[in-house]
Amino acid sequence: MLVRDAERRFPARGRFVELDGARLHVLDRGAGPPIVLVHGAFGGAEDWEPTLLDALATQHRVLAFDRPGHGHSDAFPRCDGDPREQARVILRACRALGVVRPTVAGFSFGAAVALAIALEARGEIGALVTINGAMHSWGGTFEPAYDLAAVPGIGAIFTHTWATPLASLFAPGSVRRAFAPLDVPSTFDRSPLALAILPRNFAANAADIHGADAFLREQERRYAELALPLVVVVAEDDQVTTPSIHSHALAREIPGAELVSVSGAGHQLLYTHTALVIDAIERAAARAAATAGR
Repeated sequence: MLVRDAERRFPARGRFVELDGARLHVLDRGAGPPIVLVHGAFGGAEDWEPTLLDALATQHRVLAFDRPGHGHSDAFPRCDGDPREQARVILRACRALGVVRPTVAGFSFGAAVALAIALEARGEIGALVTINGAMHSWGGTFEPAYDLAAVPGIGAIFTHTWATPLASLFAPGSVRRAFAPLDVPSTFDRSPLALAILPRNFAANAADIHGADAFLREQERRYAELALPLVVVVAEDDQVTTPSIHSHALAREIPGAELVSVSGAGHQLLYTHTALVIDAIERAAARAAATAGR
């Protein structure tokens, strides 16, 4: 019942890019200098629709991807729990779609993927924006459900039986924490959370979170290699990704990075401070245009 309801509420409304027999789902809107949007954990491309997508598409070509194994995108080899492999698939899709020097914006876990994109193809990325990103090792978080989902054999049984109903039971509390200290707005009804907790997607999310700390411990050593316009957007009261560990640290590590600090706001800035995030992305895109060809 939960599966049927989620699939009815969130059908695939974008286009598909086929790569080696697997399909990546993308919402592709507008025309102009390109912007690529990378969603966070337990989210999807549809998170950008009630928030940023249409506003940015008035001046830009905007591509919001369902990361491999998430939303309506197929699972790709080696992508579960590996932001670098996810980045490589998105890069290949961008090339196939004729996207040149995009500004890449990543929210939450999507920021780890966005940074991996920038590191994998530095000459092909115009600018980078992180929004309450998970970008540095923090020692990991004990999450029994995600750890259980990663156990061979038992994990598959769990994700196809108890995971979705349990996730739907605990989701309201997690959502309130993601918005705290602010209230949850009505626009969040359009977030594809119900799709993200279906068995296959829950397994992909669990793999991402289970392996995030170890991956970031390796990737954070390379941030000094980045030499591109960077805007770091951070909510100082974020209860999901600690600002001092992630966003503030990244802004210090990259020369010329712009830090946009938001007081009195929580993790879900896309929904609560939409105009501010749009401005940050547009400034990064303008800096990318100014530095093109140098």
